[in-house]
Amino acid sequence: MRSDQREQRSPLGQLFDFWHRGFSNMMNDLEDLLDGNDLVDFHHVMGAVVYCDAFLTERPLHTFITTNPVALDREFNCKVISDGLEALKYVLAL
Repeated sequence: MRSDQREQRSPLGQLFDFWHRGFSNMMNDLEDLLDGNDLVDFHHVMGAVVYCDAFLTERPLHTFITTNPVALDREFNCKVISDGLEALKYVLAL
């Protein structure tokens, strides 16, 4: 889908794109197997990055959210932070 078409889609439609890109990417890399908590994490990501300015998470999910083909931080202009000190600085700057 072209970026100008993606901008016209609703957040829900964009999140379906995220699921497709994310799971396709993970299935291509057999070393990254999902566990039960990963699905809960994805649910939280989907609810947060569309509506929040920042999302605090652990390093593996940070990497997943911010790298291609997912790259939700850029698509929804949401800062994703996994470093504790960086998170503290971000919150104190609010």
